[in-house]
Amino acid sequence: DMIQKDYKNNKIKMNIEIKTEKSIDSDDEVYTFSKKLIDLLYKYNIADNVIIQSFDIRALKNVREIGSLVVEIVAFSAVPE
Repeated sequence: DMIQKDYKNNKIKMNIEIKTEKSIDSDDEVYTFSKKLIDLLYKYNIADNVIIQSFDIRALKNVREIGSLVVEIVAFSAVPE
């Protein structure tokens, strides 16, 4: 795979933004997506080279819970509930 071959031992950081909306995406959908993403990052051994960001705090909480090695940043467009 290109990702594993080109990035596994590389110092290049990748930025992944999870785009979900509380009014559209259920908690279960956000969790499932977060889990699949983290599983892929660990499968290809690139979790340490990725920054996860999202406007949806649920996604970031899931990322922290599922994959504690992944760095994440919170981006808010408004004050959270």
